[in-house]
Amino acid sequence: MVISSPVSGEGKTFVSVNLATIISMMNKKVLIVGLDLRKPRVHAILKAGNGQGMSQYLSGSATFDEVIVPTEIDNLWFAPSGPVPPNPAELIGSPRMAEFLAQARNEFDTVIIPNFHKYNEICGSFNVEWQDYYVAATRARSNLYLISHYDMPQLKSVTDKSYI
Repeated sequence: MVISSPVSGEGKTFVSVNLATIISMMNKKVLIVGLDLRKPRVHAILKAGNGQGMSQYLSGSATFDEVIVPTEIDNLWFAPSGPVPPNPAELIGSPRMAEFLAQARNEFDTVIIPNFHKYNEICGSFNVEWQDYYVAATRARSNLYLISHYDMPQLKSVTDKSYI
């Protein structure tokens, strides 16, 4: 599940952490993936370290198990962003990202990715094949849009706003 919005400060991290917490309270194994490799933030909210994470996994210097850390919340794990790399777009667009998500889907009931607001400018459209649901947060206090990839197979790109 990808949580996104067009601009900074609209509640992507807030929605992601709260949704993950609620799902984990239903005895579901949940993983939050920190993919904001430029300005990591989710680790601070989860009171988790950011020493080793996705940037190392995607560059091949860490394994899946090395970047998955438990949180203080039962059934909730986190993959921190890790140190800021010089090439975040290339790392996120690499085949290792697809491998990571495939393994995460096998080991967790729900995978939540707070998609940072500059992603589409930096990396192009978030690969729709990687997501079952796309949640558009437009100010966390007001509107959330849930778009199911399965219900809308014609959805080609998260930048296509004709469905919202």
